Amino acid sequence: MIRKDSFWPMNWRCGKEYFLIVTTPEDIYRNNTDDIIVVTGFFNKTPYYRVVQKGLNRGLFDGPAKLYESQVNEAVNRAIG
Repeated sequence: MIRKDSFWPMNWRCGKEYFLIVTTPEDIYRNNTDDIIVVTGFFNKTPYYRVVQKGLNRGLFDGPAKLYESQVNEAVNRAIG
Protein backbone atom coordinates (compact mmCIF):
# COMPACT_ATOMS: atom_id res chain seq x y z
CA MET A 1 0.00 0.00 0.00
CA ILE A 2 1.36 3.40 -0.94
CA ARG A 3 1.25 5.92 1.89
CA LYS A 4 0.24 9.33 0.62
CA ASP A 5 -0.19 10.93 4.04
CA SER A 6 3.44 11.08 5.24
CA PHE A 7 4.96 14.32 4.04
CA TRP A 8 8.04 14.52 6.26
CA PRO A 9 10.75 11.85 5.89
CA MET A 10 11.13 11.60 9.68
CA ASN A 11 7.60 10.11 9.72
CA TRP A 12 8.51 7.42 7.19
CA ARG A 13 8.77 3.80 8.28
CA CYS A 14 11.21 1.12 7.20
CA GLY A 15 9.80 -1.24 4.58
CA LYS A 16 6.98 1.12 3.55
CA GLU A 17 6.53 2.59 0.06
CA TYR A 18 6.13 6.30 -0.69
CA PHE A 19 5.88 8.67 -3.65
CA LEU A 20 8.94 10.92 -3.86
CA ILE A 21 8.22 14.63 -4.29
CA VAL A 22 11.17 17.03 -4.14
CA THR A 23 10.56 20.58 -2.93
CA THR A 24 12.49 23.72 -1.98
CA PRO A 25 12.93 24.70 1.68
CA GLU A 26 10.30 27.41 1.21
CA ASP A 27 7.95 24.85 -0.37
CA ILE A 28 7.45 27.19 -3.32
CA TYR A 29 8.41 24.72 -6.04
CA ARG A 30 7.49 21.02 -6.03
CA ASN A 31 8.71 18.38 -8.45
CA ASN A 32 6.82 15.10 -8.52
CA THR A 33 9.46 12.61 -9.63
CA ASP A 34 6.74 9.99 -10.20
CA ASP A 35 9.00 7.51 -8.40
CA ILE A 36 7.80 5.01 -5.84
CA ILE A 37 10.47 4.41 -3.22
CA VAL A 38 10.80 1.97 -0.33
CA VAL A 39 12.61 2.99 2.85
CA THR A 40 15.43 0.54 3.60
CA GLY A 41 16.89 2.12 6.73
CA PHE A 42 17.93 5.33 8.46
CA PHE A 43 21.08 7.25 9.30
CA ASN A 44 20.02 9.31 12.30
CA LYS A 45 16.72 10.72 10.96
CA THR A 46 17.70 10.64 7.28
CA PRO A 47 16.10 7.75 5.38
CA TYR A 48 17.91 5.42 3.03
CA TYR A 49 15.68 4.35 0.19
CA ARG A 50 15.66 2.56 -3.13
CA VAL A 51 13.48 3.27 -6.13
CA VAL A 52 10.93 0.51 -6.66
CA GLN A 53 9.36 1.71 -9.91
CA LYS A 54 7.92 4.69 -11.71
CA GLY A 55 4.43 5.80 -10.73
CA LEU A 56 1.49 3.46 -10.34
CA ASN A 57 0.12 3.90 -13.83
CA ARG A 58 3.33 4.05 -15.84
CA GLY A 59 4.58 0.87 -17.41
CA LEU A 60 8.10 0.16 -18.56
CA PHE A 61 6.84 -1.41 -21.78
CA ASP A 62 3.63 -0.32 -23.42
CA GLY A 63 1.54 -2.76 -25.37
CA PRO A 64 -0.94 -5.54 -24.68
CA ALA A 65 0.99 -6.58 -21.57
CA LYS A 66 2.20 -3.70 -19.42
CA LEU A 67 5.25 -4.47 -17.34
CA TYR A 68 6.43 -2.27 -14.52
CA GLU A 69 10.11 -1.72 -13.88
CA SER A 70 9.87 -3.56 -10.55
CA GLN A 71 8.43 -6.64 -12.31
CA VAL A 72 11.29 -6.72 -14.82
CA ASN A 73 13.88 -6.23 -12.04
CA GLU A 74 12.37 -9.07 -10.01
CA ALA A 75 12.33 -11.42 -13.02
CA VAL A 76 15.96 -10.65 -13.90
CA ASN A 77 17.07 -11.09 -10.29
CA ARG A 78 15.34 -14.48 -10.12
CA ALA A 79 16.88 -15.55 -13.43
CA ILE A 80 20.47 -14.67 -12.49
CA GLY A 81 20.24 -15.75 -9.05
